[in-house]
Amino acid sequence: MSRLEELKSIAVFYRCLSIDNLNEAYAVVVGLDTHLDFKKLKFACEHLLRGSKLIAMHLFPIYKDIDGIRALGVGSIIKALEYASQVKVINLGKPSEYFWQEALIGMP
Repeated sequence: MSRLEELKSIAVFYRCLSIDNLNEAYAVVVGLDTHLDFKKLKFACEHLLRGSKLIAMHLFPIYKDIDGIRALGVGSIIKALEYASQVKVINLGKPSEYFWQEALIGMP
């Protein structure tokens, strides 16, 4: 199965990740969460250690919040989860081959 086919299967076949239980999750999807806390990170890491895939919406390490303060971005959180779980990330956003392939599909 190609990486593109794998990503499309993830988009179709998924299970919701709940931080209130440890039922099987197919993937941990990381996007911007302004209410990220240790409990969410702990459950994400546990799911990864149990075999879930790690998916990033993008890999930007830092962003400016609405007050103009710089904060940890998705890429920084992904690096922490990758390191802790030894699970390689699948990036759906920029910069990724998948992002550009999908963008080209819609071009005339």
